[in-house]
Amino acid sequence: MGMKLSKPMKGLLEKEWRHNRGYFLATLLIIIYAPAIKTIFHLFRGAASMEQWIQELNFALTFGVGMARPPVYSGLLQWLPAIGALLLGIIILGEERKGGLNYLVSTPVSRWQIILTKFFSGAGVIILSMLVNGLFLVGLSLFQPVSYNPVDVFHWCLLTGATCLCIFTVALMVSTFTAGVLAAGVVCYFLDFLPGMIVAMIEHVGARYFGLAESVSIKLCKLGSYLTMSDYIIHSERNINSLKHDNNWITSCVTGSCGMGPDYLLDSCILLAGVLLFLILAIIIFERSSLQTGGTIFATGLARKTALAIFALIISFWLVFPQAETLLKFILYFSLLTGLIILGCYYLYRLLRYGWQLPGRKKKGSSGF
Repeated sequence: MGMKLSKPMKGLLEKEWRHNRGYFLATLLIIIYAPAIKTIFHLFRGAASMEQWIQELNFALTFGVGMARPPVYSGLLQWLPAIGALLLGIIILGEERKGGLNYLVSTPVSRWQIILTKFFSGAGVIILSMLVNGLFLVGLSLFQPVSYNPVDVFHWCLLTGATCLCIFTVALMVSTFTAGVLAAGVVCYFLDFLPGMIVAMIEHVGARYFGLAESVSIKLCKLGSYLTMSDYIIHSERNINSLKHDNNWITSCVTGSCGMGPDYLLDSCILLAGVLLFLILAIIIFERSSLQTGGTIFATGLARKTALAIFALIISFWLVFPQAETLLKFILYFSLLTGLIILGCYYLYRLLRYGWQLPGRKKKGSSGF
């Protein structure tokens, strides 16, 4: 049985390398660009340019702990590796929706084997890229006057690598229920901030209608940060000292400092647990996902309904909350507007796709919303 499983997996891995090696190389170059390629570029530009770049390296690799942000700071080491992982995740499966997946599922391999192969291929590229970054940065510290040390490099590689793996796995999961690369990219970007947005909405309601203590609000904001993948490397809302609330619209004004660094072990464990969760979800969704998208953004009706419900909730909150002085008004108007948005979008979708029909009727062969 083991041999039967290993042969298809080996064939899939070879196929991944043949078909996607260009994407793998591009991802590696994107992830190593800021730490390695750009550093070499500054080395050739001269001492002044290199000194300025080292300030950014020192700040990024230590997550700004006990340091002032450099006057010129691009943030490349923070967001460029995440972009590389995101692009790989949406391309490695999204491109094959043009026809390659229909061929694969007609072969003896299982769908879960397809997802695992793509995950291991992409994860291998990300791990290799972070290994290259780590070796280069440690080597650089032997020849240049830097303030970071090998332990800082290890911590940065660990946390950034875990974040990239999590973002890649989320993108892979999203690609299982979206109909193309662009749609997957938009959904991934939205999903990164969605948990934090939901926590912020809860904090806003609690602070206005229930007199939530500031200490509880701060804890909720930190929870939102832990649920936002990009904040593990940006680290923008972990050291919160106070929150300021407006009377009409509760706006969280965060003040803090970089005095405390990340809990590298805890953060990495949370991210790796997320990788496992999203990989399992990707397998489950892909096992049930239709490959015939019919030109829609989402490949399944359940994905379309879920996206519509989330969209309606956020828009309703954004419109109702600033105007609702009491909790009763908020609940009433929020529920009413959410329902109207869902119904409006539903019937607009039916009108655009199926034309005018009596409620409950569908054209032959249609699957509804």
